[in-house]
Amino acid sequence: MNQTDVLPAPVLEPFVHKTGKWEQERSAYWRLLPSLLPQYRGQYVAIHEGRVVDSGSDQLELAMRMYQRFGYVPIYVGHVSDDPVRTLRVPTPRVIGENCPA
Repeated sequence: MNQTDVLPAPVLEPFVHKTGKWEQERSAYWRLLPSLLPQYRGQYVAIHEGRVVDSGSDQLELAMRMYQRFGYVPIYVGHVSDDPVRTLRVPTPRVIGENCPA
Protein backbone atom coordinates (compact mmCIF):
# COMPACT_ATOMS: atom_id res chain seq x y z
CA MET A 1 0.00 0.00 0.00
CA ASN A 2 1.29 3.48 -0.88
CA GLN A 3 1.63 6.08 1.83
CA THR A 4 0.42 9.59 0.95
CA ASP A 5 1.96 12.63 2.58
CA VAL A 6 -0.57 15.26 3.54
CA LEU A 7 0.85 18.75 3.59
CA PRO A 8 -0.70 21.66 5.47
CA ALA A 9 -2.68 24.16 3.44
CA PRO A 10 -0.69 27.22 2.37
CA VAL A 11 -1.31 30.51 4.11
CA LEU A 12 -2.70 32.96 1.55
CA GLU A 13 -2.81 36.70 1.98
CA PRO A 14 -6.17 38.31 1.15
CA PHE A 15 -6.32 39.86 -2.31
CA VAL A 16 -6.13 43.64 -2.26
CA HIS A 17 -6.90 45.37 -5.55
CA LYS A 18 -4.40 48.18 -5.99
CA THR A 19 -5.57 50.99 -8.22
CA GLY A 20 -2.89 52.22 -10.58
CA LYS A 21 -1.95 55.87 -10.94
CA TRP A 22 -3.78 56.27 -14.26
CA GLU A 23 -7.02 54.93 -12.74
CA GLN A 24 -6.59 57.30 -9.79
CA GLU A 25 -6.14 60.27 -12.14
CA ARG A 26 -9.17 59.19 -14.18
CA SER A 27 -11.27 58.93 -11.00
CA ALA A 28 -10.10 62.41 -9.99
CA TYR A 29 -11.22 63.73 -13.40
CA TRP A 30 -14.74 62.33 -12.96
CA ARG A 31 -14.91 63.58 -9.37
CA LEU A 32 -13.76 67.08 -10.43
CA LEU A 33 -15.81 67.27 -13.65
CA PRO A 34 -18.78 69.25 -12.25
CA SER A 35 -16.43 71.93 -10.89
CA LEU A 36 -14.39 71.98 -14.14
CA LEU A 37 -17.34 72.74 -16.42
CA PRO A 38 -17.63 76.49 -15.74
CA GLN A 39 -13.95 77.20 -16.43
CA TYR A 40 -12.83 74.49 -18.88
CA ARG A 41 -15.94 73.57 -20.91
CA GLY A 42 -14.89 72.44 -24.40
CA GLN A 43 -11.21 72.19 -23.40
CA TYR A 44 -8.99 69.25 -22.49
CA VAL A 45 -7.56 69.14 -18.98
CA ALA A 46 -4.52 67.24 -17.73
CA ILE A 47 -4.98 65.61 -14.32
CA HIS A 48 -1.83 64.80 -12.32
CA GLU A 49 -1.69 64.02 -8.61
CA GLY A 50 -5.48 64.44 -8.45
CA ARG A 51 -5.62 68.02 -9.71
CA VAL A 52 -5.72 70.01 -12.95
CA VAL A 53 -2.17 70.92 -13.95
CA ASP A 54 -2.85 72.37 -17.43
CA SER A 55 -5.50 72.70 -20.12
CA GLY A 56 -5.74 73.31 -23.83
CA SER A 57 -7.81 72.84 -26.96
CA ASP A 58 -5.59 70.14 -28.52
CA GLN A 59 -5.47 66.81 -26.68
CA LEU A 60 -2.19 65.57 -28.17
CA GLU A 61 -0.40 68.90 -27.74
CA LEU A 62 -1.50 69.02 -24.10
CA ALA A 63 -0.32 65.46 -23.45
CA MET A 64 3.08 66.14 -25.03
CA ARG A 65 3.45 69.30 -22.94
CA MET A 66 2.69 67.31 -19.79
CA TYR A 67 5.23 64.61 -20.64
CA GLN A 68 7.86 67.31 -21.15
CA ARG A 69 6.95 68.85 -17.82
CA PHE A 70 6.52 65.73 -15.66
CA GLY A 71 8.28 62.98 -17.59
CA TYR A 72 6.66 59.83 -18.90
CA VAL A 73 4.30 59.16 -15.99
CA PRO A 74 0.58 58.32 -16.05
CA ILE A 75 -1.44 61.50 -16.56
CA TYR A 76 -5.12 61.58 -17.48
CA VAL A 77 -6.17 63.97 -20.24
CA GLY A 78 -9.93 64.33 -20.52
CA HIS A 79 -12.35 66.49 -22.49
CA VAL A 80 -14.50 68.70 -20.29
CA SER A 81 -18.09 68.49 -21.47
CA ASP A 82 -21.50 67.81 -20.03
CA ASP A 83 -22.40 65.75 -23.10
CA PRO A 84 -22.58 62.00 -22.43
CA VAL A 85 -19.47 60.01 -23.27
CA ARG A 86 -19.91 58.25 -26.60
CA THR A 87 -18.97 54.58 -26.52
CA LEU A 88 -17.52 53.13 -29.69
CA ARG A 89 -17.47 49.48 -30.64
CA VAL A 90 -14.55 48.56 -32.85
CA PRO A 91 -15.01 45.05 -34.23
CA THR A 92 -12.05 42.77 -34.84
CA PRO A 93 -11.32 42.53 -38.55
CA ARG A 94 -11.72 39.12 -40.15
CA VAL A 95 -9.06 37.81 -42.46
CA ILE A 96 -10.19 35.40 -45.15
CA GLY A 97 -7.54 33.42 -46.95
CA GLU A 98 -6.38 29.91 -47.69
CA ASN A 99 -5.01 29.32 -44.16
CA CYS A 100 -7.95 30.94 -42.35
CA PRO A 101 -11.29 29.25 -41.71
CA ALA A 102 -14.15 31.10 -43.33
